Amino acid sequence: MTRWCRCLAIAALTVAAVGSALAQDALHYPGVRETDQRVIVDPGEPPWNAIAKIQTNVGGRCTGVLIAPTIVLTAAHCLYNRLTHALLQPVSLHVLLGYQRGAYRWHRLVTRYKIGEGFDGNRPPPQTADWARIELAEAVPKVITPLAITQRPPVSGMEIALTGYNQDRAQL
Repeated sequence: MTRWCRCLAIAALTVAAVGSALAQDALHYPGVRETDQRVIVDPGEPPWNAIAKIQTNVGGRCTGVLIAPTIVLTAAHCLYNRLTHALLQPVSLHVLLGYQRGAYRWHRLVTRYKIGEGFDGNRPPPQTADWARIELAEAVPKVITPLAITQRPPVSGMEIALTGYNQDRAQL
């Protein structure tokens, strides 16, 4: 086998291995199984228009949910900068609604936020502390209906939807 053929074979095997590894990694994303049942929805229509993409000035992004016209609920770890070991300032946060493929319908700035008691970004947080209540500088349009927080957890067999901007489809 010539050197060129060996290089081509090694490159093909590398591409195949990386592709296989990426496909396996997709199985580790929350809510993704061997048979990927995710569907793309219209982020401009209810209830999906209440799902927020939170972007930071340092490149971070997370999903949040609008629970009142000026309140978004998200995870506290989304507001933590691992490089500086500090929480981000509210002015560095951008809440985007109706987001899809790099475009959004509504943008809101953040005035302040409150995180769960006991949250420490340097350690894995207790689940009960990994939340943040973000206050928007301006109410969202009335066309967006905030989602209610249920008082009852789902029961066995109940159908639920897991929504968000996943790592492997952050633009959808």
